[in-house]
Amino acid sequence: MKVGLISPYSDIFSPGVRSISAYLRANGIDTKLIFMPNLYVKRVVREFAEPYTDAQLMGVEKLCSDVDLVGLSLMTNLYERAIQLTSHLRKTLNVPIVWGGIHPTVRPNECLEHADIVILGEGEEAMLELAQRLNAGAGFDDVRNLWLKTGDRVTKNPVRPLIQDLDSIPPPDFDNPEYYVFDPDASEFVKPDLKLQKRLFGKGPLHAPGEMNYQTITTRGCPFNCAYCGNSALIKLYGRKNYLRRRSVGGIIEELVNIKKRYEFLNRICFFDDSFLAGSTEEIEEFSREYKAKIGFPLFCLSSPKNLTPSKLEALVDAGLSAIQVGIQTGSDRINKIYNRNETNDELLRAAALINSYGDRLLPLYDVIVDNPYETVPDEIKTVKLLMQLKRPFTIQVFSLTLFPGTELYDRARTDGLITDEARQIYGKFYMEREGRYANLLIALVNRGAPAGLMRFLTSNWLVKLLSCSIFRPIYKLFYIINEKLSLATDKIRSTSG
Repeated sequence: MKVGLISPYSDIFSPGVRSISAYLRANGIDTKLIFMPNLYVKRVVREFAEPYTDAQLMGVEKLCSDVDLVGLSLMTNLYERAIQLTSHLRKTLNVPIVWGGIHPTVRPNECLEHADIVILGEGEEAMLELAQRLNAGAGFDDVRNLWLKTGDRVTKNPVRPLIQDLDSIPPPDFDNPEYYVFDPDASEFVKPDLKLQKRLFGKGPLHAPGEMNYQTITTRGCPFNCAYCGNSALIKLYGRKNYLRRRSVGGIIEELVNIKKRYEFLNRICFFDDSFLAGSTEEIEEFSREYKAKIGFPLFCLSSPKNLTPSKLEALVDAGLSAIQVGIQTGSDRINKIYNRNETNDELLRAAALINSYGDRLLPLYDVIVDNPYETVPDEIKTVKLLMQLKRPFTIQVFSLTLFPGTELYDRARTDGLITDEARQIYGKFYMEREGRYANLLIALVNRGAPAGLMRFLTSNWLVKLLSCSIFRPIYKLFYIINEKLSLATDKIRSTSG
């Protein structure tokens, strides 16, 4: 029995795909990993809307010719690509095709128009049981977490309980003998050599020259329930009880020790948990001691202002924390309520001051959400003025709000008639491509270090009222495009000099 697992994401980390592969292999099921990253990601590009090339489709077809089951992971932006890939495979393969990931979880009926089987929620146990049933020639229409369509009949099985012991799942699969990546330079799938591996690992959140990042996740779930986040959809499915789970420090360190030995060129570890600092002070301190003693690389993590405490931060900085990503999202109390976020601006500024106390040892990256249809111009300017109070250095990461299906905010916007074209507003939207708004221009200026006096002038009430008129939006959109192209050119220069 062999399962082909396909990752269409723009990088090769794909924690869900690698976790399922590791779990299957640990239980006697062979797997083949197939990655289709975009190695030429540009900042201004609708990469999710670009169809696969014939070389990519034919390559996947060839790699899947000896498998007994195909699994494909996807999020909403990859829906059209998943359809294209699945349609092509159906022409030559006579094996079940399974879709999993956040989009099939929240839109199973839609996905069953194309996939044979959809897995809702966590996929390790369900995928293993499905593979074992297929291998034994047994039926599988009662496997929990699976939805299946037979004719006009849809079988909707309940989900099994969340996996509580995350150490029961092996570390992500990075030692698979059948591991293939599409190399655009060769126009074919290859087993990555050292040169390609460095390209695959080199892209990180800091875009720093010479950085070789390993990305991992140590928790599942989130302590919060932000209305725009996929966690709000998963909480609807599973409930809040025992939703946040954490791997043991020993399990995390074992993974990193092995990765450090396997990829000797790595020089940074990035933790992409929704809130890495949600653990207790004791847990963070234990992790920091072990990490410093056995890994020693600079590290990066995400946090919320509420979880950022002096004791936790001191332990992590001592262990090597050199960059931290903190969610601001908005400076408006009204919008924070819509987002189900209860952080205040004062709490954020206190967290920023704590980070700043480490000087140039710790770089903050602050996340902001823009293009919210519920925001007014005064709401937007409150966000700008909050950012103006932050002490440099810092980097602002700006995300254009996408109303992903299954989230609480999607349901609200649908009820309020704000979603009129899902293909354009959601499925085909690149969530880092901002709209032409005056506030977005101001945020870009803050990010580029515009003088405080200039920013105070540009945010004066009369000028905001004048320049927020819709007639200026094409100009702001042009500024956004130029700004992104300049940023991309700067990255290229740094990469060349590095």
